Amino acid sequence: MFAACATTPSGTAPSNTFNDTATGFSITKPSEWHFISKEILKADRNTIRLDDAKQEKIAREYPDAPLVVFTYYPEPYPTLNPSVSVSRINMPKEGLPPALILSMSSQMAKKQYQDLVVVEMVREQEVNGIQGAYTQVKYTAPFADGQRFPTTLRMWMIPHGKIMFLVSMSGTPEGPDVFEGVYQDIINSIKIAR
Repeated sequence: MFAACATTPSGTAPSNTFNDTATGFSITKPSEWHFISKEILKADRNTIRLDDAKQEKIAREYPDAPLVVFTYYPEPYPTLNPSVSVSRINMPKEGLPPALILSMSSQMAKKQYQDLVVVEMVREQEVNGIQGAYTQVKYTAPFADGQRFPTTLRMWMIPHGKIMFLVSMSGTPEGPDVFEGVYQDIINSIKIAR
């Protein structure tokens, strides 16, 4: 969940907007950002390093690829690349509170990243008129080549029937690649058919 991973919109003309017709979800990337292909996703997954070998194996073999991922720099990129990832999570039943699901996800992440710190506690936040949840955490992301990168991760959980959309935005905690305003514009671009 915390690794930058992606798929490109397939079978569509080049566009800055990704549309998932199955769920009615769309999100628009900034024009200078780059969609990531399934091939690059697979290669990126092989760089994942977690303290728990079992969790690392799950992260590498996770069968449900994200709906879409886009990054600021083209991949491959040698250091931490600011990224946005959208995943669809099937829930056992409709009506589960997004704040509860996001809190549980954050607790599981603490087992993967020992230095994880919560910057903003899980709170309710509306996205496209839908009551969802938001949180922000910081941790150090380890890569296969031994490099470690301080990372800020912002996460939104948005309910849609028995589906939750998890929108993750990660990047460096400081410097020129911090895109707070851009991230907000991306969240504002989300549309979910009701």
